Parts: sequence; C-alpha cells; structure tokens
Amino acid sequence: MAMKRHGPPKTGFAHRKHGTLSITHAPRNVTAAENSDVTLFCNATSVFHVMPLPASITWVKLNDANVTLPEGKSLVLRGVTRRDRGMYECQARNGIARMESATAYVDVKCEYSNLRDRTMENQELGEKIKQRVVTVLTQV
Repeated sequence: MAMKRHGPPKTGFAHRKHGTLSITHAPRNVTAAENSDVTLFCNATSVFHVMPLPASITWVKLNDANVTLPEGKSLVLRGVTRRDRGMYECQARNGIARMESATAYVDVKCEYSNLRDRTMENQELGEKIKQRVVTVLTQV
C-alpha cells in the first residue's frame, strides 16, 4: 500500500506561494573626496509565480535613525562631508516575499585629513633632516 503525502510538496512550495525577490546589483563601497557627489546603485528582480512583480528600493543610513533617504534604485549624495561617512543599506521589497538587503560603506576623505597626512610627512622629513645635520656636525 502506497503512503499518501499530507500537504503540498516541499520542493518549490515557498517559491510558488511567496514568489522570489533578489538583489541583482548590490551597492559598492565608495571612497570619495569631500564636497564631491557619490552615487550608490541597487537593483532587484521580483517574480510571483511566473509573472514579474515590481520591487521597490528604499535606502537607510545604518546607525543614523534621523536620516530620511529618498526611494529609488539610485541614491545620490551631493557635496559629501564627513557626516555622510557610514554604512548605507538598500532594501528591496515586493509586498510578498521577505525583504532583501545589501550594504555599502561610504568613506569621505576630508580636506583636513589630507593636510594632516602632509603635516605628518613634513614632520618625518624634518626629523630625517635633523638626523643628517647632527650626523654632519658630529663628523666635523
């Protein structure tokens, strides 16, 4: 006597019931100069049964609940400053499947940080010059 299966088959059931949602293009980490523009891009595909279903993309700056970001595949940050530095998350939704997300880190190189680097290089160069002067003076 053959055994009867109770309920729907497990293989592919979640796909048929909930559809699929996947991020096809995740945003990438970016390093930008202060006051430049940064664009993050995120895209998702969504299918319910065999029909394409529109996916909406929203953006969140993680660890910064006070920042409201516009919806859409592209997030453009104009004239970035050090306050824009951080982790950004794109969230894809289609109203049926679970939300999918991907993150990218935006690093902003501030003008003063470059100045600080140059100052440190100058200090190191100054120390080398002092050592050479001391060496020359002791040899005289």
